[in-house]
Amino acid sequence: MNRLLLSLFLTIAASFAAWASTDRTYRYEAFASEETQKSLEVSEAQSAELLASRKKSDMIAFATVGGILALVIAIAESKKLTALILIAPILGIVGGAIGAQLGHFQDAQMRLEGNQVTYWFARWTAILIPIGLACGGAAQLTSRTKGVNGIVAGVLSACAASLVYCFLSGAVTPIENRQEIFPAHSFNRLLVISAIGILTALLVNMQLRDKTNSTEKADFDKGS
Repeated sequence: MNRLLLSLFLTIAASFAAWASTDRTYRYEAFASEETQKSLEVSEAQSAELLASRKKSDMIAFATVGGILALVIAIAESKKLTALILIAPILGIVGGAIGAQLGHFQDAQMRLEGNQVTYWFARWTAILIPIGLACGGAAQLTSRTKGVNGIVAGVLSACAASLVYCFLSGAVTPIENRQEIFPAHSFNRLLVISAIGILTALLVNMQLRDKTNSTEKADFDKGS
């Protein structure tokens, strides 16, 4: 229980840190030329330039989120601080960058028509599952627990966070435009970051604790 509370406390703090960092620095047009940024009528070439800039900005934003969350969750679940901790933010950064790419891929391949919940759930699972995998994998590694419980928990938490965001975004927070892979509104950014962070910390801790308890019980049975 103490480890769970520690994990939740650290993850909540990390979620706010990730939100504050990305909320202050994110600009989708940051990598476009000054002329394109100031242009009132955007040409086809400038539109492609803005899209490329948005993709880079989204990758950096989600990589930042993934790196911070993976590091904190790995620290919370580690039995002993070792050099393995350094792998956690790398996994998170890679997971976040892949998630951003998958979000853009989903947007390009899937039409927003019919059941919009399906569209948005597909969007956010594509983005969040790589982050959940990275956080769960990092926790599994640093906790030195056998199996894939942490990784499974990461996937489940990403799906749960996607559901939470899909049902709350637009209902209690501002509505987002389709082209916004990384949310444009501050409240939505905080919502999705805290959802994936808190749910991942909770499920990873529960899964790894169950695995540890099962292993200890099996060792006790063998000894007796």
